[in-house]
Parts: sequence; structure tokens; C-alpha cells
Amino acid sequence: MIASDKRRDDGSRSNRKVVGSWGTKVTRLLSDVMDVSDRAEKSIVFSQWEDMLDVVEEALKANGVEYVRAKTLRKIGECVKVFRSSQCTVLLLNVKNSAEGLTLVEATHVFMIEPLLNCGLDSQAINRVHRIGQRSKTYVHRYVVEGTIEEKIDRMRMESQDDELEDALHESRKKHEVSAGGIDGGFSHEQLQDILH
Repeated sequence: MIASDKRRDDGSRSNRKVVGSWGTKVTRLLSDVMDVSDRAEKSIVFSQWEDMLDVVEEALKANGVEYVRAKTLRKIGECVKVFRSSQCTVLLLNVKNSAEGLTLVEATHVFMIEPLLNCGLDSQAINRVHRIGQRSKTYVHRYVVEGTIEEKIDRMRMESQDDELEDALHESRKKHEVSAGGIDGGFSHEQLQDILH
């Protein structure tokens, strides 16, 4: 999602009326979150900045969207319990403090407020929702402001993810000495002997 005030067709225009003036990115985020909530689907909103989560929290309050936010590590379990069991459709989390070890398959939408240079942290956040046990399609919404450093950071994240995937495939192929095609790269001599005997 590219947000800017230069054109009307670039994704920065809100699809619905949002109460308050929160800036282009937060207003668009809020509109998208409200659309998801209207369908009774659950969302997780990630940011690496507590100040940004403060703004989003105020915007959600002003627009009557049920949410829960864990401001400390001790409160994450309690907040997740409320998120899972109630009509609360939005969970606000700091990607640096809350992306590890949680399974949140109740949500089907992940909102990344800003691009992360650390693609491992980015993947961890998304994998809270997109993991074993998830029976629904998962949607990832990314917000990048056009003409800012965010574009470069997001490009670097994508390149880094591509490099990690290529490295993983290369390592997988090195383990298999006899190529059989496909993504796994083939079999070791021992595996091939087991299959043929």
C-alpha cells in the first residue's frame, strides 16, 4: 500500500469516513482495520514504535473500534486472552517485544504500520497468524509512504527475504548429492539407495 497526497489512485485515500485527523498513514490504516472489523474478522496491528501505537490506540478509541493493547510483556497473556475470547477485533503489538512465541490464528489480517529492515522480525510477526493451525486465508497489509526512506527500507527487506530464500534453497541442494528436480533438490546417496533397494 503506497500512501501519498500526490494522486487520488495511489491507495492513500480512505475508503470510509474516519473520525479525527490522524495523518495519511494512520487514517488509511484505521479505515482498513474498520473494514476488517465490520466483517467480524480479527486483526493484529504491529509497529516498532510505542509512540505510533499510542496514536493508533487514540484513533481506534475515537472511532469506537474494540481493541486491546499489551504495553508490557507481563500483560501480553492477559491481552491475548481478551482478544481470543471477546468481541475485540484488534490487537496492538510492538513488533520488537511481542512478535516471538505467540500463536494468534484467530486473526486473519496482519497490519505492518512501517517497513522493518530486519526481515526475520518481519517474518516472525506475520508468522504469529500464518502458521500451523490457521484454517483461513491470511492477509498482510503493509503501509509505506511514497517518496520517503520507507520505500528504500521496504525494498531492502524484500531483497533480504529473497536472499534468505535463495540461501535456504542453495543449502538444501548442497545436502542432496543426486538431483531429482523440484524445490527440495534431490536425494543423498543413502536415500537413493534406500529407495532403489
